[in-house]
Amino acid sequence: MKQGYCKRMAAVVMLLACSICGNAKIEFLEDFKDMDGVSYSYISKYALDNMDLGEISLPSQDFSKMKGKISSLQMLSSVSSASAKILADVETFVKKEKYELVVMKSASKGTSKQVFFREQSGISSMLIVSSARNSLKIIALEGTFTLADFMSENGFFYK
Repeated sequence: MKQGYCKRMAAVVMLLACSICGNAKIEFLEDFKDMDGVSYSYISKYALDNMDLGEISLPSQDFSKMKGKISSLQMLSSVSSASAKILADVETFVKKEKYELVVMKSASKGTSKQVFFREQSGISSMLIVSSARNSLKIIALEGTFTLADFMSENGFFYK
């Protein structure tokens, strides 16, 4: 009787773990996808594993060297007055979810770049937030990468 219960419990735990890992993404960003002036993209692990990450890399970020370690990638951009509200909501989210601010760069004319990182139960989450006046870009990554993996692959934060 005990052995049967343990097997069923193990099966339930495995099913939950697979569903969590199979759909790893930061759901919070989806709340903004229908706002005016906002564009949103989600790329799953399957798609990431079967495409050239150089196609989605930005000039200062090369995600191609992290292939196989990223389980989802989301991009949100806003060029409207909604940017300020989204940015305020992101700040609340990172505090609530206990993300750590690891890099912050400020430049002239109010532009800034922030990188937030959190590792929980072997899954890493990273938010890269770039903002300027009414413009906002957020890149959210989840996967099995470490902060050291990301920083070494993307040394542009130290330039």
